[in-house]
Amino acid sequence: MLSFGASLIARIVQLALGFINIFLISRYLGPQQYGQYSFVVNFVMLFAPAIDLSLNHILTREISQNGIEKIVLIKAVFFLRLILFLLLFPFIITGANAFSGNGLHIHPLILIYSTFLLNYAFSSSVSYFISEYKLQYPSIINIIVNLLNTLAIYICVRLNLHLALILSAQAFFPILSAVIIYMRVSGKIRSAKINKRQILFCLNEIKYLGLAGIFTNIGFRINSAIVFIYLGANLSGLFNSAYKFIDMANPLISVLMMTLFPKINEIISGKEKDLSVNDLITGMLCIGTLTSLIIFNFPEILIKIVFGEPFLAASSALRILSVSFISIFTGNVIGFLIIAHRLQKQYLGSSAIVAVFNVSALSLVVPAFGIIGTAVVSVLTELLSLLILFVTLIRHGFLRLETKMIKGLALAALIMILSFVNQAAFASDLLSILLILAFITFTIKQKIFPIIKLQKIFYGKRIGYNTNI
Repeated sequence: MLSFGASLIARIVQLALGFINIFLISRYLGPQQYGQYSFVVNFVMLFAPAIDLSLNHILTREISQNGIEKIVLIKAVFFLRLILFLLLFPFIITGANAFSGNGLHIHPLILIYSTFLLNYAFSSSVSYFISEYKLQYPSIINIIVNLLNTLAIYICVRLNLHLALILSAQAFFPILSAVIIYMRVSGKIRSAKINKRQILFCLNEIKYLGLAGIFTNIGFRINSAIVFIYLGANLSGLFNSAYKFIDMANPLISVLMMTLFPKINEIISGKEKDLSVNDLITGMLCIGTLTSLIIFNFPEILIKIVFGEPFLAASSALRILSVSFISIFTGNVIGFLIIAHRLQKQYLGSSAIVAVFNVSALSLVVPAFGIIGTAVVSVLTELLSLLILFVTLIRHGFLRLETKMIKGLALAALIMILSFVNQAAFASDLLSILLILAFITFTIKQKIFPIIKLQKIFYGKRIGYNTNI
């Protein structure tokens, strides 16, 4: 068995390797080609929710809450995703053809990277390891394979190889990792007999959560495509260099959510007495605000370290995008609460509203205001999504605004306003550091950040549920 701490270390290693990959790729390609690279990745990932369909969330919820036939359900999810990939591949080819005549050679690159989507079919087996505490196995495999991926990218850069080979490596190695993890339980999966009941269960669950995932992805992944179409590859590269900081935070957010989701189920069922939902939300709010503060105050340094001087024009966009980390961290807990309370219809409705708002606003703003307007719309979209889900939980009686949460929200707003004033009037790095230290000190001393309670989850207890196969 492995505690959260060890799993977090594994994710940090993966995050560091991802950082090295971006460091190598962006400096090798430059803004122009990096814009093409980002468009290809984001275009393919537009199709990912139609294969994923939030089934990992459903698997984790059902295994942790009900302990249902996990292997049978995992097998059903595997075949369902595989069929969806085969059905969607012609649509990906059709979409790629739309960019075959623009002189940028995007068409073959999209076809190469689209194989990455096979990863979603095999990754369903990870839910087995989550439920059996055996997180060390997927973590170790992912680290080894990610090391090989980084080595392959380094070789491509050193030998001045084509972008197609970099995309091939980034598509191949995640699939390799997922297949190896899948093979670890493939014997159990092959012996499991699925029937109509499991397939109908999956289809019934995904009709709301799956569509919600599709709308959510359209709401956020479409940014890159619209910027690329309206502003061209160079400005698209600059915007995506700023937006990449959000993508790089996702591995840490995902491991936090992977741990908190079973804990949310315990709180809802009454098994967990020491921790409340408000503690989780307030904790993630503080982490998100701290992340926003660091990025908001030092965007030029971060851009220069990760992407290099050719991308420094993206610093203003990154400063604006940094505000979204508050809603991203907090919104993940809110989203998992929505799923745990089975408010699928409400989740679908909010995702559709956010997607329509984002696409409409981008279509109006991007041509007139460029990447700065795109960054503003991105932040507003994240905040709108958080607000709708937050109000949904309160209306259904699953969340109450307690004093600690109100203090956390007020402090987050105040500290971001002070940071804005500092950057607008003084641009003082010293004052920025003092604001960050003041925020950390105040949240801990006033017990806004529930550090002791969260430490019990992350280091004092095991995660998951040890149900029998």
